[in-house]
Amino acid sequence: MKTPRANADVYKKLAKLAYKKHAGEIEKQLKGTPFQLDTSLSDREHKVFYDPNSKKVVVAYRGTDPRDRFSVLGDLRSDYNILIGKEGRDRRFKRATKQFKSVIDKYQQQGYTFDTTGHSLGGALATPVTKKFPNRVSENLNYRISHSYSSEKSTSKSVMSPPRNEEECDRASLKRGRV
Repeated sequence: MKTPRANADVYKKLAKLAYKKHAGEIEKQLKGTPFQLDTSLSDREHKVFYDPNSKKVVVAYRGTDPRDRFSVLGDLRSDYNILIGKEGRDRRFKRATKQFKSVIDKYQQQGYTFDTTGHSLGGALATPVTKKFPNRVSENLNYRISHSYSSEKSTSKSVMSPPRNEEECDRASLKRGRV
């Protein structure tokens, strides 16, 4: 089993930032990483981060967010489609693929390489994109997330964890040519 090449802690942070809606807040939290937010390609469901020094682009996919009343029903529909094996027909999966093509169109001529990340539903979105573009995506790191809600109305704490063992890490990290 090969160890993931990407910095798992940075990718975990990028996966978490996929939930944020405001570019200013995301850019503040990117301090200490080499990445910058590409606001022209990022949207509510996908955030595109690039490192001009290493020529690396990471697309982070947002998972189900029960606090987002505008997208929770669509997220639940995507979760259901995964459950019944019909994610290929799902609107969100189709958008993830279309959006990744836009990222490739913008960055490939500049010599960038591509990685994907996400957690929960976001990881489920990143994985088929990785499989659809095996010669483009170098690595796909996915994370689980658990939410613990307090009794206060607007407080939510997200706890993210990396893969627990080698087998789980192998499934989470799809390398070029090993899809």
